[in-house]
Amino acid sequence: MLQNQASEVVDGEEELEGLVRGYKKRADGSTTSYFDREVDASTRAMLDRLKAPKRIDAPPADAAVGGGGGGAGSAWNRTGVTWEDKDVSKWASAELQQRVGGAAASLAADERLPRALLGCGLEARVCKVESCEGTATVTSSRGVLRHAFDYSFEAEWEVKPLPGGAEGGAEEGAADVADTVYSGRLKYSDVTAAESADVSTTYKKRPSELVAPRVTDALAELKAAVAEAVRGFEAQLRTKSI
Repeated sequence: MLQNQASEVVDGEEELEGLVRGYKKRADGSTTSYFDREVDASTRAMLDRLKAPKRIDAPPADAAVGGGGGGAGSAWNRTGVTWEDKDVSKWASAELQQRVGGAAASLAADERLPRALLGCGLEARVCKVESCEGTATVTSSRGVLRHAFDYSFEAEWEVKPLPGGAEGGAEEGAADVADTVYSGRLKYSDVTAAESADVSTTYKKRPSELVAPRVTDALAELKAAVAEAVRGFEAQLRTKSI
């Protein structure tokens, strides 16, 4: 059997007076959501000031260039915060080829040996550079410029006797080698610095055992000249910026 339920009075019910389904009345009499927050006059004034537009002035020229590493980046990245890179391979290939192509060296005469054994002075030089391939880049990161390159190339070389030197030979026919021009190729790979490269030497015609030591010494001088050319190229690369 159903029983009549007595109505109960909830504590604080008087606080809910005037609220209808989650709404309340503002001080000005308007109705709004119960969760709406009324902002007092001073707080509203402060918020209005914060929302007002502000003038942004450009920094001084010296400040724009000087921050974060001396202006290593582009004009839009003077502080160097943004990472950038620039490909300079086209310039680098031509520059490296020109410098290596002008490499030359000489080996002083050895008075202990006759001319037939190439006791005379020797001249070694690069005749032509071919297959110059690789990349070179300039990067800017955190205001610091970095330069990197990785190349391979082949250099045609020749070694020829210079006038002078004692006459005579150790064997019959040895005098013929005194006027021979020796040639071949220097193949460079993984050239990332003047001192870090793999080099192999080939000959068009290998010299006889009588003169091979002197030709080898002349080639060593030429390789040192090529390394110096790469060093000069690297120094020029470091002058490049983004």
